Amino acid sequence: SFPTRRSSDLPHRTAIELLEVGIANRQDPTIGLQAGSLAEPCDLDVLEYAARSRPTLGDALSCIARYYRLMHAAAEFLLIEEREHVVYRYRVTDGVHQPPAANDFVLGSTLSFVRRNSAPGVDALEVHFAHPQPAYVDVYRQYFSCPIHFGGGTNDIVFHKDTLTAPMARSDATVSEAYEQHARQIGRAHV
Repeated sequence: SFPTRRSSDLPHRTAIELLEVGIANRQDPTIGLQAGSLAEPCDLDVLEYAARSRPTLGDALSCIARYYRLMHAAAEFLLIEEREHVVYRYRVTDGVHQPPAANDFVLGSTLSFVRRNSAPGVDALEVHFAHPQPAYVDVYRQYFSCPIHFGGGTNDIVFHKDTLTAPMARSDATVSEAYEQHARQIGRAHV
């Protein structure tokens, strides 16, 4: 059976408040990076299965962008093609302040998805975080194997444009269409 939960049922402001309480209780601001690096297929629910069965990484990233509101009603991904690069931008649309741990989790779990599901060796060229550089920057360097930039106002993963044609390891058109149809149904049910 298909997964059916919708993560965006919890109000964004409440989720951020709970995250900040968790950081304060653990006294560990790296919690977002840790959680992002440990993200598993079930964490992204139907979105993971629809995207990972697409034929190429570009198709998979577009699928995530198309249905991301199933996971987070107040956020979106944009796929911005530039000359030889592609920027995969995450942004919040409701104006709720994102603590660094939230940005860390989203970009970390997205890169975990790419590494887990696309051709071997596919990785980011650069990662940009909206928040200022934290004191624990070495933890970022352990996870992201590319240049990391902070304080630029956007949360981006930059790929080489050729990366979009990288094959997905679990490509299956029939499976992808079934999960996309299910994602559309969930989206309509929660409008």
